[in-house]
Amino acid sequence: MRSLNPGLILMCLLPLTASAQSTNDEELNCVIAPNRVINLSTAVEGVISELKVEKGDVVKKGQVLGSLQSDVERESVALAKMRVDMQAQIAARKEQLSSAQRKYDRSVELSDRKFISSEMLDEIRTDLEVARLNYEDALENRRLAEVELNRAQAQYNLRQFESPIDGIVVERFLSEGEFAQAQTILRLASIDPLKVEVVAPIALYGSIKAGMKATIAPEAPLSGSYEATVKQVDQIVDAASGLFGIRLDLPNPNNRLPAGIECTVRFDR
Repeated sequence: MRSLNPGLILMCLLPLTASAQSTNDEELNCVIAPNRVINLSTAVEGVISELKVEKGDVVKKGQVLGSLQSDVERESVALAKMRVDMQAQIAARKEQLSSAQRKYDRSVELSDRKFISSEMLDEIRTDLEVARLNYEDALENRRLAEVELNRAQAQYNLRQFESPIDGIVVERFLSEGEFAQAQTILRLASIDPLKVEVVAPIALYGSIKAGMKATIAPEAPLSGSYEATVKQVDQIVDAASGLFGIRLDLPNPNNRLPAGIECTVRFDR
């Protein structure tokens, strides 16, 4: 797929053939471009351990495309999971609390019947409170372990990079074993829908509005005509040339059309 830039788009769109103008003043030159182009990098630095895609591969949003070396982060996640799964301390503290509660309940009855002193009842009540605090401490440790697991998992996830869009891989800049440091690893393009860029003369300003349908005819050797919808009309006209920009969305199921080609557009008015 050819790389596009604003200068190239303008050069492609400015000339209107005399025949086109004479037969139909609504048939304009256009360029079909990707809807979005994303330079994918990572949030952290590291050595690339795996890249799962090549140039030209189709990718889905959320798909893991590669990862950095993450042995330490992986072990941290495993350790945090073990701490979360440890139920023995909570079970023991819960049983101690139940036992202390039963002892206190019996002691209250005995105290009412004057079989034990109030001082002894106070000691048993204190033991019950200590058991309750120990149980709450065990629960708090479990919650802290869950927080640590979430943190470790987040750090591990940062070392994997996912596709933010449905699209294709346009370029692959790095390979396994190379160090990624605030630089593009993969360039992705979303091509469904495609974006159609048009530069129109001021004579058409006001007659073309968002939501209007248009027919797109791609350049040879491609053939056929395709329906697009006006997405945006520039609100600023270039004073020097008397031209303004129009953007259309062109559905592209199954990636039937490539991006980076010239076309003509005729608006349905």
